[in-house]
Amino acid sequence: MSELPPWPYFPRKFPHLKLVERYIATKWVMDERIPDSQLKWDVKLYVPLPEHVKRLLTPEELRMTQELTAKRIDCVWEKENEIVIVEVKDKVRHSALGQLLAYRDMYIEQYKPRKPVRMLLVCGADDPPVRKVLEKYGIEVKVVYSPESFARLLKHLKAV
Repeated sequence: MSELPPWPYFPRKFPHLKLVERYIATKWVMDERIPDSQLKWDVKLYVPLPEHVKRLLTPEELRMTQELTAKRIDCVWEKENEIVIVEVKDKVRHSALGQLLAYRDMYIEQYKPRKPVRMLLVCGADDPPVRKVLEKYGIEVKVVYSPESFARLLKHLKAV
């Protein structure tokens, strides 16, 4: 495992992640040695609005509505031969199943990638029964955990 940088390291490119999720995301990127150029954080997926709603809105209201209703993928990892939709959670959670399945389909529809798209849950703690369900639906689970790393996180959280 790689050493984490001094606290607080987390760059502003994680706008909607919780503090513990930022820690987990940073640790994952460092452990996997992923080049920053391959990662896009906070990727928006715009929800299509019905035509009758669009007609009622000014262009500015339409833009604001689209921004406010957009779904947000935690991270899109564009590798040489594939695209990975990444969700970051504090632990393996069943809510990641619906998020990742929906995000994958919406991403394919909106961005029309030419590479295969797969799903990855990066988390800080395991839950084997839930992990089994996620894997059944094609979601890879990467647990970024060590007792030392979470002891360090808790120490810093108490200081904040």
